[in-house]
Amino acid sequence: MKMFAGVTDYNWYSSLKEQDIDEANFWRPGGQYNFKALRSGDLFLFKLRYPYNCIAGGGFFVRYSIIIGVI
Repeated sequence: MKMFAGVTDYNWYSSLKEQDIDEANFWRPGGQYNFKALRSGDLFLFKLRYPYNCIAGGGFFVRYSIIIGVI
């Protein structure tokens, strides 16, 4: 099993934690490249930015999709 640590900020983490959800979506600016670091079932960890610099949670990766839209 592989692991990947996705960096996120404390406010986003707190918002998700308050909602007590069982699913989260993350995105990358630009969305031009496939995410190939993990396969379905691998562990995705959530690392908080400075000043926390710690793993705050995790979950099992399901899939990656490129969504193209017009705003």
